[in-house]
Amino acid sequence: MYHIKNDKRAQKSAELIYDGLSDLIEKKSYDMITITDIQKASGVGRATFYRSFDNINDVLYWQCALHYLEVMTGYLREKEKHEGPEDPYAFLTFFFSYWMHDENSRILEQLIKIGHYDIIYRCHFDSTLIIRNAVPPKNAMTEKYYTYYMSGLIGAFVGFLITWIENKKQLSTDELIGLLRSVQGEDASALFL
Repeated sequence: MYHIKNDKRAQKSAELIYDGLSDLIEKKSYDMITITDIQKASGVGRATFYRSFDNINDVLYWQCALHYLEVMTGYLREKEKHEGPEDPYAFLTFFFSYWMHDENSRILEQLIKIGHYDIIYRCHFDSTLIIRNAVPPKNAMTEKYYTYYMSGLIGAFVGFLITWIENKKQLSTDELIGLLRSVQGEDASALFL
């Protein structure tokens, strides 16, 4: 797991570590990357690495979790600005628009390249709790069934997201939502909320 202190120095070190790892992912097989490689690429010492992360996967998990936090809290900020009935696709529009930007989707592209779909899935699942805690659920599903329900939906959606990224984000946000509507029915936003 990652355990980065909430101060500028620790945050900067974690960013340098991620940037170093990102460069390495482009140059060599992920399975061959070592902490020493990251240390050299980032200019951050071994002790600093282990103060922030337990292993290399944690660096990627941290970066992915940051992006998911940003997209979910960004959506909630946008939601607060609007009064009246909400477009049922507002979340999906915001979500896909966020990932359309290459600097945002870089982490997803890296995770797909190295086959760590599990990290995308876990970050996606964990981030739904941000929405669930802020927006009352549309149905009164008990906690007992919620995780099963969300696991199935998120599994399908993460597969959809991965396919979109693998296809170089060729479909626009509107095309993606139209496709999801045809698969999910009228309330494609149920894939998240």
